Amino acid sequence: MNLLEIVIEKYRSRMVDVADKYGFTARETVEVSQYLDRLLNIKMDLQTAGTAESNHSHYASVFSKEADLY
Repeated sequence: MNLLEIVIEKYRSRMVDVADKYGFTARETVEVSQYLDRLLNIKMDLQTAGTAESNHSHYASVFSKEADLY
């Protein structure tokens, strides 16, 4: 499992926890869900491109938001 997959699993778990606490339509749940969507889109883009190296700088800023959500 690579770093991106670990972060995706972390946010899946986080989304379930937040939804349990605040409800599925709460702002907090939607924010975590949207961030998870971005991570999943990155994973798909990287798989399509075939290499994480070529897209590293393009997606690096997404991971900087992780600290904001915790």
